[in-house]
Amino acid sequence: MNRIEVLSYIIVTAFVLYAIFPCYILLTNSFKVTGEILRNPVSLPFNFTSVNYFKVLFKDKFYRYFFNSLRVISVALPITTLMGLLSGYSLARLRPRGSIILISLLLIGFSTPAFLYVIPLYSLLANLRLVNDLLGLSLVYSAIYSPFATFILYSAMLELPPEIEEAARIDGAGEIRILFGIIAPLITSTIMTVALLLFVFMWNEFLFAYVFVSDARIRTTSLGFMFFTREHGLELDSMFAAGVLSMIPVMLIYPLFRREVARGLTMIYKA
Repeated sequence: MNRIEVLSYIIVTAFVLYAIFPCYILLTNSFKVTGEILRNPVSLPFNFTSVNYFKVLFKDKFYRYFFNSLRVISVALPITTLMGLLSGYSLARLRPRGSIILISLLLIGFSTPAFLYVIPLYSLLANLRLVNDLLGLSLVYSAIYSPFATFILYSAMLELPPEIEEAARIDGAGEIRILFGIIAPLITSTIMTVALLLFVFMWNEFLFAYVFVSDARIRTTSLGFMFFTREHGLELDSMFAAGVLSMIPVMLIYPLFRREVARGLTMIYKA
């Protein structure tokens, strides 16, 4: 190897170590007791223990936050993905009048800071009596992430040749059949990638959960973790264990769906 390749490997290795070091600290300290963490937070566990996880999950009932997040995502994710698919197809293949303006509005909605939506959304949910309700939070997630899903799927559909649906229309196929029978199977990897990214966004979302949810029984994982750290500030072992538990669903996504994600990201990049 020449000097440039060696330097490249060194830089990449340094970035990888920098990225995984916080995960290493979080994982190793979750198997220690608080006293050992205070003595040496960067060492491997000397007295390995998994009691922290059982305490956090069952005694502190951290599992409730998991179920609440999954309840929100199970409603918001299908709605957002379907809205993105339908809207993207309409803009990319049907091209209604004013589609350029609609795409510009999508980009504005996609790039607008989330905190600007808090007051109008809170007012809307208050009128609908959906504040402090997981259904209301699901609808909020669907609204704020739909521009992202729409724009990505719209870009992917632009790459498909128009002859595909023209042949189907000649055979008498309607738009719904063309979308779900022809277009969607061709961009399955992109749809899965969008759905997985939406899952990560919704699982990690904190601002809207903090504003719209005050009942301790329906806190999501990110919100529950924040209150957990407040209530167990001196129990470092429990805090690290709760942090690892909060990361598990997101950390499992890429290993399980790495091929689909790689193909989807490639198609998104080309688009």
